[in-house]
Amino acid sequence: MVELTSRRIGGDITGNRIRFASRMRSSGMNVIDAVGDFAINGDSPEILANESELYFAVPEADAVIKRVGLPADRTLDLRQAALFALSVSLIDDISKYYLEAYDLNGNEEKLAVAYNRHCVDQRISELTERVCKPTGFKLKSLSLADGYRQYCRSVGGDLICLLDLSPAVCSYCFLYHDRPISLGAVTCSKSNTDTMSVIDITATLKFQQAVLFSSGKSAPLSRILITGPSADGTLVEKIASMMKITTEYPSMKPSAFAPGMAAKAESYLVSLGLTVSG
Repeated sequence: MVELTSRRIGGDITGNRIRFASRMRSSGMNVIDAVGDFAINGDSPEILANESELYFAVPEADAVIKRVGLPADRTLDLRQAALFALSVSLIDDISKYYLEAYDLNGNEEKLAVAYNRHCVDQRISELTERVCKPTGFKLKSLSLADGYRQYCRSVGGDLICLLDLSPAVCSYCFLYHDRPISLGAVTCSKSNTDTMSVIDITATLKFQQAVLFSSGKSAPLSRILITGPSADGTLVEKIASMMKITTEYPSMKPSAFAPGMAAKAESYLVSLGLTVSG
């Protein structure tokens, strides 16, 4: 059987609102046909009522993240090896987490993630009651990477940084040759546009650059791409000034969007990434 149509929704929950992107598959083509936001306790868009699959982003604060070097013996199940390395490092019982492993930096490492089961289950329950039952979830910073690789024009350079700016938190993901290599989040005590918060964000990025350099990734950071509900021109200028690096909004691939959608999508990179399969 050939599936002719299906819809996948990516939902990035910020406060009491959901920022969403809708990917429609029709006759073999994947196209983003809607982006927007709505109150989680309000009326949901009609597209969520049509047997859609809903995937949501999990913030870094609700997960334990571990980079795991892969063993030289490629006869082993590398995913299980990464999950085992993560499980033995956890303080709490493994039953309190959802475990998953993702490709990271080619064949050198995997990213093992332990999602806080209590926090995730709370979100699943809330979405099921007020919106619809979710199909799956993924770490916010990994969704950033998927959104960029699937829906944005490449900016070139060996090393770039993606930033999602939401109220009081900034998720980041460094890409090395288009693969995630370092990710995390910065919690801001004030608005992201506050000078002290921008200093916290840029200090974290510089520290991560230094860590990457010390691990042998010496390529210079060539570009910072900013997305998210709090991203604006003022913030772009502040980060560019402090980092001394070209900082801009992502440029979308028009072919991946329905007419008129690409221009609206630059601040929805997390939601877009959640529509990517795998």
